Amino acid sequence: MIGWFNDLKIRAKLLVGFGVVAAAVAVIGFVGIQDLRRINAADSEMYTNYARPLQSLGEARSRFQQIRLGLYKLAFAGTPEESRQLRERVYQHDAALDSLLRLYEPTMITPADTAVYRAVQTARAEYLPVRDHTVELLLAGRRDEAVALLRGEAKVKAEAVDAALTRLAAFNAEQAELLSAQNTVLTRRAIFTMGSVLLAGILLALLIGWTLSQRLSRAVRTVADRTEQLRGLCVTNLGLASRAMAHGDLEMEIVTGTPFLEVDSRDELGALSESINGMIRQTQATVASFEEARRTLRGMVAETNGLVSAASEGRLSERGEASKYEGSYRELVAGINQTLDAILAPVNEASGVLRRLAEGDFTRKVEGDYRGDHAVIKDSLNRTIDSLRSTLERIRNASGTVAATSTQIRTSSQSLASAAEETSRQSQTVGAASEQAGVNVQTVAVATEQMSGSIREISRQLQEALRVAQQASGQAEQTVRVMDELGTSSEEIGE
Repeated sequence: MIGWFNDLKIRAKLLVGFGVVAAAVAVIGFVGIQDLRRINAADSEMYTNYARPLQSLGEARSRFQQIRLGLYKLAFAGTPEESRQLRERVYQHDAALDSLLRLYEPTMITPADTAVYRAVQTARAEYLPVRDHTVELLLAGRRDEAVALLRGEAKVKAEAVDAALTRLAAFNAEQAELLSAQNTVLTRRAIFTMGSVLLAGILLALLIGWTLSQRLSRAVRTVADRTEQLRGLCVTNLGLASRAMAHGDLEMEIVTGTPFLEVDSRDELGALSESINGMIRQTQATVASFEEARRTLRGMVAETNGLVSAASEGRLSERGEASKYEGSYRELVAGINQTLDAILAPVNEASGVLRRLAEGDFTRKVEGDYRGDHAVIKDSLNRTIDSLRSTLERIRNASGTVAATSTQIRTSSQSLASAAEETSRQSQTVGAASEQAGVNVQTVAVATEQMSGSIREISRQLQEALRVAQQASGQAEQTVRVMDELGTSSEEIGE
């Protein structure tokens, strides 16, 4: 259809269509009315100019025959009163005949009609003097002359008038028949014209209805099909992909491909098509946003997996790049980084304390304010350090005791060595004294007594050395137990 019609609203289209149909109906009505008017005019003409004149002419002939009959009756009247009444009737019929002929005069529309009418008037004009003379003869009592006149000249003149009236009536009948035939042709033509216009109007109405219905139904069907395609393809696949993503599947492909509607009008259907196209564009934008969100989630998963892998490999210093994301995703990555920082803060401090502990500094403790399991680790490590410090203090005290015992043992050993040397020397003296036994017995006795005292001193010092050695052995066993406890605490710290 033409472009301007497409740009009309549906209401305007319907109004235009119904307007065209109404115009066609108006044309049909106008043509019918015009034809009916022509038929009515022809019927009126036939009635006015021919049918009614025929009636008047028939009555005129009747009046004329009454005049002729009245004259015969007047000729044979028995009394003067009857003669007077018959004469008055003759003149009344003559006056009525004049009136009827005057009524006919306006209906003469053709020269032929006028000529025939004039023939009637001429014949009547020739008859009237004969009629009047007949009446005069009867009034004069000359009935035989009057009867002879009636049967002679008056009869001829009367028959001429009757013949003229008959011709005039026949002329009107012929004209009426001719006009009736013309009216029949006019009626048939009107029927054909009205039928043709009516058929054209019906065809036009059907064409307009079919065109509008095709236009509207095709547009509605296209919109419905495209909407169903959008729902069944794009929206459904987007829903499936969203459901899959909710279950952790980030690889499902979203199949789209709903084409845009062709908008070739500016009516409500065109506006609806534009709305559907907007829905398609919005769905495509939603799919693109979904793909972007899915790429972001993939990046988040990769980022998280990287952090997990780094943590598994002991690279606890690695952090996620929060700057690559926006909004809540950035907050999530930053939260993971903050969680790692919160986890590593006590670990790092504990590592520093253990490092200082390995360097021999037992004065450092974990000082951070931690909660939960971190507080348990802090307390365990600090108790371990206190235990190590106490153990080392006991070891140091035990080491002092061992050192003192060693000094005592060393002193006893030196005394024992001195005693041994003295014994040896005394033995040598005894030997010498023995060799010199003969020199001085008293000297031998003194030396023997001194040697006995030295032996007793050596025995006492040996017992003291044995006691100190046993004490040193106990201190060593205690030191071993403390070192075992230290190893256990170190293992707990390592765990």
